[in-house]
Amino acid sequence: MLAVDYSTVNDNLEIYYNQAAIGAEPVLIKGDDKKNVVMMSLENYDNMMENLFLASNKANYTHILTGINQIEQGVCIKKTKEELEQLLNE
Repeated sequence: MLAVDYSTVNDNLEIYYNQAAIGAEPVLIKGDDKKNVVMMSLENYDNMMENLFLASNKANYTHILTGINQIEQGVCIKKTKEELEQLLNE
């Protein structure tokens, strides 16, 4: 994460805005009052919030890890979209 003081960001907003907007890395803006702010792309923020949501529920997180382990071990069955839709209709 790039850390920059407020006055530098203020003087060069377009540069740091573009840095955050392209998703290269978030920009930590250090304020004079010790209250810091992070500027990041909306896409990165949404991704972070989704990951936080998924990991915040222990059962859901365990289910995701189980799925990852099954994929890594090759314990998976490939299904086409049509096969999955057929299973939903049964």
